[in-house]
Amino acid sequence: KTYTIPITITNTGTLKWLSTGTNKVNLSYHWYDTAGRRIVRDGQRTSLLSDMAQGQKATLNAEVLAPSVAGTYILKYDLVHEAITWFSYKTVPMLARTVNVVSSTTQLSTAKYSATYDDATNTPTSMEINKTYTIPITITNTGTLKWLSTGTNKVNLSYHWYDTAGRRIVRDGQRTSLLSDMAQGQKATLNAEVLAPSVAGTYILKYDLVHEAITWFSYKTVPMLARTINVVSGTNVISNSTSIRGISVATKDQMLNMFKNHNQNKIDKATRIVDMYINWGNKFNIRADIVWAQMCHETNFLKYDGIVPESANNFCGLGATGSPGVYNSFATEELGVIAHYAHLAWYVYPNHVNSYCSMDYDPRHFTWGVSPPHNYNGDHTLNCLNGRWAPSSDYTYKIILFANEIYS
Repeated sequence: KTYTIPITITNTGTLKWLSTGTNKVNLSYHWYDTAGRRIVRDGQRTSLLSDMAQGQKATLNAEVLAPSVAGTYILKYDLVHEAITWFSYKTVPMLARTVNVVSSTTQLSTAKYSATYDDATNTPTSMEINKTYTIPITITNTGTLKWLSTGTNKVNLSYHWYDTAGRRIVRDGQRTSLLSDMAQGQKATLNAEVLAPSVAGTYILKYDLVHEAITWFSYKTVPMLARTINVVSGTNVISNSTSIRGISVATKDQMLNMFKNHNQNKIDKATRIVDMYINWGNKFNIRADIVWAQMCHETNFLKYDGIVPESANNFCGLGATGSPGVYNSFATEELGVIAHYAHLAWYVYPNHVNSYCSMDYDPRHFTWGVSPPHNYNGDHTLNCLNGRWAPSSDYTYKIILFANEIYS
């Protein structure tokens, strides 16, 4: 391999160095082995930029060809007065450097593969089958291997799909090219092109870099970035832009099957209240699939491992503001379900939709017209709950995940 190496030379003698002609002066080099034997006498020549008189200096881009056999060598830079003599023959000291010459495969084996990935939560929790998504991903080269953006062995950003049992469903995801070569410490944000699987279900998407025709970075123990995705048919996909208003198309069995995936110990209670959620969802014109997913999120699938106890019949954290023992309680499970819907209706409708929209059923259904965060603000999508139903700006993340799982 040929390397371009900047070398500064200074004429400290009385001989003027000519840059042209039969007897011009060139920069060159010799290769020696560690025993002092000269392996290469005539190295490649690098011309002067112009004639150089005593005291003048110049920086040249020396072209140095590495030896053809791997090993440890001594590289000695030398000037040559063409057709007359080498400067070293006139007792001018050479510049010597010890160089390890390796094969390209050895160089790759000693280079460190290391990277970090950051999607800044841009990866959606739900995707439609067979749909391609453009997802900004920031990658950082934290290893010693320089990532090339072109050529047979360039580095690309890609991904794999796994099912929830850990089986790899898609090995070779679509490739996203680097914007330019990336050395150690450099970072770049790429618009990754991700194709969702063709069959609905819950999958694990794992981002991975690939050194084309050589290896995946994960094969070199570089951690991948993993995200759980619910892949659904286009008619049922739920996101932050989905309206909470409307009638759910989810069946009782679909809602219960999703619940069973997370807690089979409470399936009897879930079976009792699922009919209530479907029935009251129709009466409030609020989607039961979304509200069921919210119930699962708020109660951790009826495990009630937070502030609110199971005996409160409180399915959505009503009145639980963080203080121990502070929450709303309801006499029956059905009254708890009604309160859940009544409080949601207060967020997604500008007016009462039925007689249950009152403090008689929802203790936090305050007088209309109070200042935010507790009333309708013109937004009836899932996003209206973020930062309002709960302080978190991504409160709906798991609700969306669970709602789409119903259809998986």
